[in-house]
Amino acid sequence: MSAPAAGEPVETGPAAAGDGAATPADGEGGEDGEDEEEALIRNLGRTLAQDPGWSPLAAASLMVFVLIYAPCFVTVAVIHREIGPRWAAFALTVNTLYAYLLCLVLYQGGRALGLG
Repeated sequence: MSAPAAGEPVETGPAAAGDGAATPADGEGGEDGEDEEEALIRNLGRTLAQDPGWSPLAAASLMVFVLIYAPCFVTVAVIHREIGPRWAAFALTVNTLYAYLLCLVLYQGGRALGLG
């Protein structure tokens, strides 16, 4: 397929590929119809499975931390505006420390029990 001359319309989509195959612009990631997000998740899973420092215990600890740590920026901004900057700093500090300590106990306790 040659490049179009100046002024000619440019074909896009599967017909432009010549064989009707899906192109990256079509949102198709592969021959079997998997999308790009599924491929990324699968590749991440393979990478983490090969990493000796990663385990289901580490994943659980990370998920617990993410659920508990500092509130979102908007929440901190509202706390700062409504109550004051000290309470906003308190909310950030206490929630993050609580999440860290909880995850520390979870991960180290799991390792002591032979789970990771």
